[in-house]
Amino acid sequence: MTEWLSARFGRVRGDDALGRIPPMTGLGGEDDFFAELLAVAPDEAVSLIVGAANFLRIKRTARAADAQLDTINLRRLSEGIRDFTGRYAACGMAEPATAECIADLARLRVTLDDALSAPITGRVIVRLLCHLRPKCCHGSEPRFKAWQNKGKWQAAACQAGFAKARGEQLCAAAKAIYERCSDAYQSFTANVAAAALARFVGEFDVLRDLYAD
Repeated sequence: MTEWLSARFGRVRGDDALGRIPPMTGLGGEDDFFAELLAVAPDEAVSLIVGAANFLRIKRTARAADAQLDTINLRRLSEGIRDFTGRYAACGMAEPATAECIADLARLRVTLDDALSAPITGRVIVRLLCHLRPKCCHGSEPRFKAWQNKGKWQAAACQAGFAKARGEQLCAAAKAIYERCSDAYQSFTANVAAAALARFVGEFDVLRDLYAD
C-alpha cells in the first residue's frame, strides 16, 4: 500500500520502490479526485484512503455502484432557490427569518451555478461534496428543518398594513417552495455522495489488482 501511495502521489522512495505498480497518468489536474479531496480536507482524506486500502486487502472484490453526477439535480435545486428568491422579492413585505434563509440559500446557488457552468471534474465533485451546508439544514439528516414561520409572516403582514390572513397566504406559498427546495437538496446530496463514492472507490483499482496478484 505504501508503494501504491508513493506512485499515486508522485513520491518515489528509491529506484525499486514502486515495484510492480504500473505508471499512473493524468494525475494532479482538475479531474484528480484524490488530489482535490486532499486539498480540501487532508487529514480526513488520508484516513479514508488508508482505511479503504486496508479494507480492500480483506474484501478484494468490493465495488461501489457506478454513479455519475447528474446535473439535473443541481439545476433543479438552483432553480428552486431562484424561484424562492423571486417569490419573496415580489411579496410586498419583509419577513426577516425568511429573508435570512433565502440569502443563505443564495450562497449555495452560486456554488451550484459554478458547477453547472464548468465540465464535471474531480474538483467540481469535491467542491459540491464539501459545500457549506445551509443553516436551514436539519442537524442529522440531509433535508431542511420543518418550516415554522407562520407567526412571523402574520406579524410581517400586520406591520406592512395587511391582514393576518395575507401573511398566512404568503407563508403557505413560501412553505411550499421551501419544501420543494428541501426535496431537491436531498436528491442533490444523495447524488453527489454517490458520485464521490464511485470516484473514491475507483481510485483503488490498481491497488486491488496488486492485492489479487
